[in-house]
Amino acid sequence: MPTKHIVMRYNRDMLAELVEMIDAGLVTVDVTARYPLNAMAEVHQKAGEFRGKVIVATR
Repeated sequence: MPTKHIVMRYNRDMLAELVEMIDAGLVTVDVTARYPLNAMAEVHQKAGEFRGKVIVATR
């Protein structure tokens, strides 16, 4: 699958469009890791090691 780097501003309309593209399968997101919110210190310590997005969730 071809790779394309996308840069966006944190703006409601642009984010909504990105969500639509992800939901439609037009864009995939490389999720490297998932952590609970209480592991933020660990996430910050490892920040330079990640290649992709890190999800930090409250549940």
